[in-house]
Amino acid sequence: MSRLVRPDFNTSSLFTLRPGPVNVLTNTPAASGTPGAPTTNQQENVAVDNYTTRIVKYIPTEVISFNLAADKSVQALQSSTGDSIFVTASKSAPGLLTGAVFLVCLFGLPFYYKAAADRGQPIGINVTISMAAFILWSYATDGSMWNSFGLKLFDPSIASLSILIFTFIVGFVVPGK
Repeated sequence: MSRLVRPDFNTSSLFTLRPGPVNVLTNTPAASGTPGAPTTNQQENVAVDNYTTRIVKYIPTEVISFNLAADKSVQALQSSTGDSIFVTASKSAPGLLTGAVFLVCLFGLPFYYKAAADRGQPIGINVTISMAAFILWSYATDGSMWNSFGLKLFDPSIASLSILIFTFIVGFVVPGK
């Protein structure tokens, strides 16, 4: 199973909105029973990448987990009593370290999805939606970056509501070919 949502080959648009499974191209032998026979591309309605599968694939759990662990490590550095350069840096500019981790994760997402894609699989919509998901999830997990620089941007009500709405809507998005 690919990590990316499979494109629907019945649409020529960038994406469509629907809850059902997608039509994917499958290679089937032109002459059945003949080994090595040429293959033809046929569209087959395959029960993959339905609504719930698309939700799971669009949310970059590995990158969110990395960001969450790194963010909590930076928070631990800030409360440490040590005198290493990392402790000093995290206490003097707490937003810089968490912001750097956030940016590394955000801009690393396209490379992660490129590596996870099957051959020839388009990644544009997958990356765009996953970047939006990453931003929302980093906010919803109370990442310390959102309260850095004297700004108190985190609000648990907004965080939970945005995750609920985003997760409900994103499952309807099916990438086009």
